[in-house]
Amino acid sequence: LGYHTHNQFLQALLQNGLPGLAVCLLIFALMASMARKTVSETGLLTLLFFLYWFTDAMLETQYGIVIFSFFPLFSHISHRFSIREGDTGVGNP
Repeated sequence: LGYHTHNQFLQALLQNGLPGLAVCLLIFALMASMARKTVSETGLLTLLFFLYWFTDAMLETQYGIVIFSFFPLFSHISHRFSIREGDTGVGNP
């Protein structure tokens, strides 16, 4: 129907009903779980996403989908493959 509610939770509820809202909350819970297991920057990013979901329906725009898709992924991957202290990454480990 062309809703743009400027709130991701309400947008999911209006478009898909209670199952859509449940999936939206599940996605956020999984992001929070991932943030808890990784570095503090991921936690801050997850908090910013949560606040952003209250002010805009970020999954309805290309800009929001790109931010939502790539930044948590890059943060999680950077934590998994971080360079050990003193390791320059050049030559033999």
